[in-house]
Amino acid sequence: MYSEAIQRMVDFALSKVGCGYIFGATGWICSKARREQQAEQYKEYAGTILGIGAKWDGKECYDCAQLTKKAVEAAGGALPSGANSQWLKGQFTGFGPRATMPDTPCLLYKDVAGSKEHTGIYIGDGWVVDARGTSDGVIKTRLDSYNWTHWAMPMLIKNEGVNTMATNPIAIPCTARIVTKTGNGLSLWEDNTKKVQVCFVPENAVVTVLSVPDAKGFSKARYEKYDGVKAKYEKYEGVIDAQYFQYIPNTENPLGTGTQSGIVPLTTAEAEAVLRMVSDAQRMLADAQSIIRARMGG
Repeated sequence: MYSEAIQRMVDFALSKVGCGYIFGATGWICSKARREQQAEQYKEYAGTILGIGAKWDGKECYDCAQLTKKAVEAAGGALPSGANSQWLKGQFTGFGPRATMPDTPCLLYKDVAGSKEHTGIYIGDGWVVDARGTSDGVIKTRLDSYNWTHWAMPMLIKNEGVNTMATNPIAIPCTARIVTKTGNGLSLWEDNTKKVQVCFVPENAVVTVLSVPDAKGFSKARYEKYDGVKAKYEKYEGVIDAQYFQYIPNTENPLGTGTQSGIVPLTTAEAEAVLRMVSDAQRMLADAQSIIRARMGG
């Protein structure tokens, strides 16, 4: 039903149901000595770790973000530790509020006052696996039984030159839309040291992705924008932070049947048309700003 990579993520999650929860646990076997070590490191949780946590002695233990981190690693991807860090820094092929979640396995997050404070794995068919807390451990529950607020599809690398997006592969090169969590767009850099900016890429602009992400999470990319002075499109190449890509299937990168992550497939011609429209809009905005400044005597 799912791709091999997605199935590995689901299988990992299911295999951990019944494991324990200790804050900061990464899959190690719980013991009194381990709990004392965690209590010393995380003093604000010491009472719970040393008290309720004793029930997990002798069992494999995780906290919520380590469970999702290990599940994604089992599927060939990578995530940082911490639910909020995953949301802010994780490499996703799609993400958004729960109302936009595709019915395919992905990660889930609970937002509290702008911070993602809990995470789990949606395994499909309305079921979720998450490390719920010290009292519950790793459990399998219905999606609607908990206040999940956001979803994210992690980037899973099958092999060099191929990314896994939801249930289907996308070959490199491909196109992607820039969708950041702040809505402010991104810079295209000369290299991943971020010392020399090539150009700015606005929110929702489309780029051509030329490589899978490097060790720092940057992909080579090409961006075309309209130069109003030269009255033509200029091409810019560099590297850009790949965690904000939403990959767009096209005729060179067929997805087979269906679409994932709420993204509508575009042909190459359509993608080029989108680029032109974005650039035209930027040009018109610049013209309008010039007229306003002139009228105001600026």
